[in-house]
Amino acid sequence: MIAVGKTNPVTVSGPVVEAATWRASYLADLTVTALQKVGLTPDAGCAQPLRLPANLLLEFGAVLQLAHWEQDGFTAHLDAGLPFYADAFAELVAKTEQGLWDNEVIPSDTLAFKVFRLSMDEFSWDAPSLLGIDVQLQTDNEDEFVERLAEFLWRNHKLKQSAQQMEGIADGS
Repeated sequence: MIAVGKTNPVTVSGPVVEAATWRASYLADLTVTALQKVGLTPDAGCAQPLRLPANLLLEFGAVLQLAHWEQDGFTAHLDAGLPFYADAFAELVAKTEQGLWDNEVIPSDTLAFKVFRLSMDEFSWDAPSLLGIDVQLQTDNEDEFVERLAEFLWRNHKLKQSAQQMEGIADGS
C-alpha cells in the first residue's frame, strides 16, 4: 500500500492513488451539490466570483460525508471518535461565523483529514464507484471475513459463468 524507504521517501501504490482520487472527487461533488442546493451557484452577470476558503470547503465535504454515513446507518466515524453530523455542522457554522477559515495552511488534525483517513481505512475503495454506495469493511474476525469473501467470490464466479454461457447461447456458439 504505502512504503517508506531511504532512496525514495514515499511510494504509494496505484490502487491507493486511485481510491484517494476517487474519494476526493466524491467529496468535491457532494460539496458542489450541497452549495447549489442552497443557491450558491455561479451568476453569469457577476463580475467577481464567490471565493470560499479551501479549509471551509474541505470541512464542509467532511461534514457532508458524516451525514451520508449516518443516513446509511454507519457508525464507524463515531467509533473512531469523530462527531455526529449535527455536531460537526454546528462547529462548521460557528467557525464560519467567527471567520476562522482564512488560514492558508490546512492542518492535518482537521475533520476533513480525519474523515478522509477513516474512509480510506474502514471503507471499500471501489464500492462507491462500482455500486454507488459506501461499504464498510469490518475485519474484526479475519476468519469470518475470509469465509464470507470466499463465498461471495464463489457466487459471483458462478454468476459470471452463467452470464458467459448465456452470451454463448445468444451468439449461437
